Amino acid sequence: MSKLSRPPGLPDFAHPPINEVVLSVQFRALPNFGNGHIGILWSRYRKDYPELEEKPALQSVFETFGVGQPTPPGIQIQTLLAPPMSRFWFVSGSGHELIQVQQDRFLHNWRQREEEQPYPHYEAIRERFEKELAIFESFVRDENLGELRMNQCEVTYINVIEMEETTPHLTLETITPLWAGTLSEEIESEGENPQIRCSFRLVEDGKPIGRVHVKFDPAHRNVDRKQVIRLEITARAKPAEESAAAALRLLNQQRAHVVKMFAAVTTPTMHKLWERTDAS
Repeated sequence: MSKLSRPPGLPDFAHPPINEVVLSVQFRALPNFGNGHIGILWSRYRKDYPELEEKPALQSVFETFGVGQPTPPGIQIQTLLAPPMSRFWFVSGSGHELIQVQQDRFLHNWRQREEEQPYPHYEAIRERFEKELAIFESFVRDENLGELRMNQCEVTYINVIEMEETTPHLTLETITPLWAGTLSEEIESEGENPQIRCSFRLVEDGKPIGRVHVKFDPAHRNVDRKQVIRLEITARAKPAEESAAAALRLLNQQRAHVVKMFAAVTTPTMHKLWERTDAS
């Protein structure tokens, strides 16, 4: 495994508001991989991840094009021959990092738990993810559970942006060019809970291959319950091949899309506050 370095030309900040990074690969479900295998798998990670938590499984997600409208959120009825496998978290002692695993998904999270905790940067997180994914692939082979055939990759950056104003509407106008913060006519009502949702297609050789999803939401910071703006950016696409190598290459490309999108959907005013260091 060659050591990663930051690609040239990416927007960079001395003090980014980043709070969490999630790397994820989705693959064809391993039907023989069940809750009973978790102890065996955890033994391979337990030295670095001594805590185990059980969570509901995530639904499979695909970026599709030209095949009709996506299924709206709501209740979905499925006929299952066996109970679905849970999603399991292997959590580090500090709580800063965790692995998530289920029948069709493998994820790694880095989380900022203290305000002054330094961000280790994508390259360090990605290298750790690659090692952990290799351990999982070895486990799948050793237990005769099938083959990992990757079908989607995701990179998510979650940012927590402090509010200068007490009103989210006014703050959003300062943070992002996507929000004008004004109405065409005066009304007697007072706005609250402003949200922004938008998606951008990723195109290669004239064809869509994935999307970058952007979300701005008002929230409260866990540490002190202070009101903040939460900016989540996710790049999701299908790898060129179903191999782990192709998935890892795609993660690097998606990271670049996320970082460029972060700079594009935030204002020069905020870039100055976060001390942008590249030649923008």
